[in-house]
Amino acid sequence: MSAKPWFKFFVADFWNDAVGMTAAQRGAYISLLCYYWEHEGLPDNDEKLARIGGMQMRDWRRSRPSIAALFGPCWDHKRMNCLLQEWLENSNKRKDAAVQMHSKRRANVYAFDMLRARASESDKKNLKGESESNHHHHHLSDSEGTIGESQRAESQESPNVAESRAVFSDIARQEPPKEAFERTEGKRPDQLTKAEYEEMLSKRKNEAK
Repeated sequence: MSAKPWFKFFVADFWNDAVGMTAAQRGAYISLLCYYWEHEGLPDNDEKLARIGGMQMRDWRRSRPSIAALFGPCWDHKRMNCLLQEWLENSNKRKDAAVQMHSKRRANVYAFDMLRARASESDKKNLKGESESNHHHHHLSDSEGTIGESQRAESQESPNVAESRAVFSDIARQEPPKEAFERTEGKRPDQLTKAEYEEMLSKRKNEAK
């Protein structure tokens, strides 16, 4: 598709130019104007001009004076030059507007990306803070649960352990610390096995007899 697909065709100006022309000459004139618009000028060569105008060379030679009168030197056309200048100025304006619009769009996209990146970073920080807070609370809960279980375990001693504590207390009251320590082989009540506890209890009963 042509970069300049159309141009303003002033009918009144054309009729004034074409007064006294034949249909073939008018057709050649319009063809020359279209070529002028497309290529921003005409070649100063009769063979090429005849081909552009769609005429045989002999017909071109006869029509050339009437058609050439509508052009300036070197087939320059004042009205077509004005139209070309107007089109060029409008084209430049459209290009400038497109460049500005593209620049604004890029700036908006960049600003949007920056805002999205900041929002994402803020979300990450918030999530990290929530995760650490939840982890801290969870750790405290686990610690509290462990402590509570340990306290409950201590408060719910088995009868053997409770009774062995009582036996130890009796041994400690009746014997010097060294002998009491040797009798239990240095073990605490909760460290005695069932067999050791029963053996110690049996010895204690026999001595009492």
